[in-house]
Amino acid sequence: MTKAVAESAVRDLSKGLPVAMVRPSIVISTANEPLVGWINNVYGPTGVVAGAGLGLLRTLYCDKDKIADLIPVDMAINATIAIAYETARKREERINSEVGVSEEECAVYNFVSSQDNPLTWGEFMTYNARGTAIPSMHCVWVYDFTLNKHYSLHMVYLVFLHLLPALIVDTAMRVMGKKPL
Repeated sequence: MTKAVAESAVRDLSKGLPVAMVRPSIVISTANEPLVGWINNVYGPTGVVAGAGLGLLRTLYCDKDKIADLIPVDMAINATIAIAYETARKREERINSEVGVSEEECAVYNFVSSQDNPLTWGEFMTYNARGTAIPSMHCVWVYDFTLNKHYSLHMVYLVFLHLLPALIVDTAMRVMGKKPL
């Protein structure tokens, strides 16, 4: 909702200005720049990948056959720069024509991958599983991650793969006189 309110405000207040809006879909780590796979957060899909890779996340309620509309952050930034250039170029053309700039509208660009390069959530997690060949020193469990499209099955997985192991570990910690995790 806040994005819609912000877009509405920009659209209303940008009359006569060279403004464009860029709507990238789900932004993930870099494809190439500054380094392949660079990211500085663990939000969204990155958090799922990190949690699964460390063995902390074993199941996720998700349909593996649905399209994961993911955009690398460096591509989103490059597209934004290109759109800014195009917006300025179009404004220059309007100034030099009879149309003028008063009738300029705020262009909206949806930057998505699903049209030209669709990738499912299952494929995305399969690609990420390749990174577990050499596990992190911080792993708490072997990589074994499942995407469940059925909520009831996901809840069964949660009980047996998350809740029960956590209770067992916490009980063992208490028995040893240590603070539970």
